[in-house]
Amino acid sequence: MPTCSAVSFALAASTLGAVLAGPAPAERPRALVQGALGRRLDEVLRRYHEYGLSGTVLVAKERGRDVIRKGGGMPDFASHLVHYPREGLVVIFATNDLRQGWRQTLLKALPAVVFGEEPPLPPPIASVGVDALARLAGRFRTASGALVEVHAHEGFLSLGQNTLAVPPSVPFYAQSPTSFTGLDVQRAALVSLRFEMDAGGNLTRLRIGSDSGSGSDTASRVP
Repeated sequence: MPTCSAVSFALAASTLGAVLAGPAPAERPRALVQGALGRRLDEVLRRYHEYGLSGTVLVAKERGRDVIRKGGGMPDFASHLVHYPREGLVVIFATNDLRQGWRQTLLKALPAVVFGEEPPLPPPIASVGVDALARLAGRFRTASGALVEVHAHEGFLSLGQNTLAVPPSVPFYAQSPTSFTGLDVQRAALVSLRFEMDAGGNLTRLRIGSDSGSGSDTASRVP
């Protein structure tokens, strides 16, 4: 069900380009239409704002492009509208999976596909048995003494405590018995797990890497 702030933004959609020439939107919701209708809508929204309504329309530059964004949601649901006025592109999406936070990944991936750029796309998944996954679970320690925890589930791995702040909700799927990739949807970043074995086939080390700029780390298996 649309809120007042969503309605004000929907009315603004026809004249979003005008925002770029004006001041940045304030915290109070504004109707970006002209004339008597715009003045009346602003009057109504101003009064609602006095009673607690708030909302913003984000105007920014992303990779050299002007972009105007507005989104909202509730538990287990999120929607977003993104307008690239100079390119004539509008992206609208709705998802029922707000808990995992797909908003940031979709905001990055959907326009990238339209503009012919590469979205954050994880590699294909290979099948690895439950027993093989269980052998990779355990605790690892970095050279600085930080603990990294790996948990095995049916069909994927996850991280508990870790040095790259990867949420435990991120599933890591196999590309091989020792190589896994997870998509951190809250940061629109790919995270890799690479397990190393000694000559006897015993698990010795774990390498974690991320393309989000948070770096990489190496941890040794804790007996």
